[in-house]
Amino acid sequence: MTSSQGYASKQLYFLIGIGCCLVLFFYLMRGILAPFIFVFLIAYAFNPAVKKLETWHVLRTGGAFCMILCVYFFITLFFLTVVPLLRIQLTLLMAHFPEYSERFLKILQPLIEKNEEICLHLRDAATGSVQDILNWGLQFVLTIFTSGLALANLLSILVVFYLLKDWDALLHHVDRLVPVCAQRVFFSRNFG
Repeated sequence: MTSSQGYASKQLYFLIGIGCCLVLFFYLMRGILAPFIFVFLIAYAFNPAVKKLETWHVLRTGGAFCMILCVYFFITLFFLTVVPLLRIQLTLLMAHFPEYSERFLKILQPLIEKNEEICLHLRDAATGSVQDILNWGLQFVLTIFTSGLALANLLSILVVFYLLKDWDALLHHVDRLVPVCAQRVFFSRNFG
């Protein structure tokens, strides 16, 4: 192995280590960063609409404000229409659940009788883990709900507004951070 190969492998290990540290950092900070990542995704998704409004001679500030109003309008519309329908459907499912479980057991009964020992083992394993699965599912739903509520706070609204308003300037600043020679290499390898 030549010295340049040794240097390249050390550099690769260093970059892999930095990448692992970044992944660990983002994993540990996910509760704090999740609303901001969601805000960046919203700004990224609605930037083309704001640009289209700019072609119609609407200021970027007005376009960003219009997009924020549209997002909250559709979120409100979702909660006013879909959530009551889901509640009704879940209520019906719970009402018919005993009937569905009886049908399911009738179908499985011959299989259970043939493999009684395996079924007893599966029942014992399932009984112990059902509580854990339900707790995990409930925690997952609560995390999504609380992260979704973080979007409704004033800070998130302001961040979306300013990201939409200054998206082009932000991209210009990020592009300036990458050296020109690196941009040429990246574009020639990926798009050339």
